[in-house]
Amino acid sequence: LKKEELEELHKKTHYERRELHLLYKQFKEEATTGKLSRKDFRALTATIGISDTFITDIIFSAFDTKQDGTIEFSEFIIVMSVRHSWLLGGEAALCILPVRSR
Repeated sequence: LKKEELEELHKKTHYERRELHLLYKQFKEEATTGKLSRKDFRALTATIGISDTFITDIIFSAFDTKQDGTIEFSEFIIVMSVRHSWLLGGEAALCILPVRSR
């Protein structure tokens, strides 16, 4: 994550720089190309129990703000920040990426 991108996301979201670094690292583990395809997104949501393609397509569309068929980290984190603030009033972290035990 480049410094300019980090600063921009820090300003646009409620996330601290350290949180952004950690979320970026986790995102890159799941999206090695730096983008999540619809297929990859469906696989990720299935790991947390959301397997209905209609539902996952709606969620995917909410994250794919550039409407290019992929989700970049910046799209993901901005939508997570907005959803988080709306759903939880900014009190707790919300993440759709599954936590994998190592």
